[in-house]
Amino acid sequence: MSNVDGAGANLYTAQQAQAAEAQVWSAHEAARLRTMGMLVASVTEADLAPIFTEMTPTDGTRLRFIDIGAGSDTTTEELCDAAGVEYTALDGKEDFLEGRSTEPSRKILADVGDIPRPDGSYDVTFSRAVTAWQEHPRGSIAEQLRVTRLGGVAVFTEFDWTHSGAVAGSPGEAAIMTARSIMMLALSTAKFKPDFGAQLGKCIDEVVEGQAINAQRTEVRHDLPSGDYTALFLDAAQNVLLQLRATGRGQAAVLAGLLEDSLVKIEAAGSCLIRLPALVTQIVRPTLP
Repeated sequence: MSNVDGAGANLYTAQQAQAAEAQVWSAHEAARLRTMGMLVASVTEADLAPIFTEMTPTDGTRLRFIDIGAGSDTTTEELCDAAGVEYTALDGKEDFLEGRSTEPSRKILADVGDIPRPDGSYDVTFSRAVTAWQEHPRGSIAEQLRVTRLGGVAVFTEFDWTHSGAVAGSPGEAAIMTARSIMMLALSTAKFKPDFGAQLGKCIDEVVEGQAINAQRTEVRHDLPSGDYTALFLDAAQNVLLQLRATGRGQAAVLAGLLEDSLVKIEAAGSCLIRLPALVTQIVRPTLP
């Protein structure tokens, strides 16, 4: 059975959650927040640091941590190293793993829906923008929960693009909204679910209840106040544009041309007020019956 605590009393008090969120945004003001990577890294630190502090063993052993769908980004590994946490990277793409400096014995080449490790292998399991790419996200959620030990923590983070876009009346509003629409279409074509962050908690509850798992779930939502995040928006859009250009034909080529035109208009508009997508973190603790 699931016990959902929206106030955050399971792993965070409401005050701790608010303090962590304030720390994220005060550390990266709009003028300094230049890339989506910086935003995601700051949210990850706010989510994981309190968990590492809470769960640090007193017997000198290290927490066992697996980064599911790790990709090539190393910010989570760096956070684990700084906290003395034993880090393992799992990804289904060999080139991502080969490009990492992670110790070879701590790399697992496998699908996120079929992790080749026994039940309860890790103290903390983590996935970020992983389930939204899955055709069957409940399967990857169930697999992450399976390898999380009882009394451990499973952390799921996803983007919620529901309320993102330009602030009405701001310079470049039309170009921003056009670029957003193109990006959402491109991501959806690639099987990404842009609004999955808003559905993630419900999806986890369905898995927990369907498998008769005892667990407590806490939701932490990271909403950025509207601001001039033009550089960050352009960084995210340029990444999508590169993917479209790499495809180079058909709908992708058309979308690339339209997106590039919108980005030129956004840059010409200068300062633009933007609502960024929220990052929604679900913290799940499997418990004994």
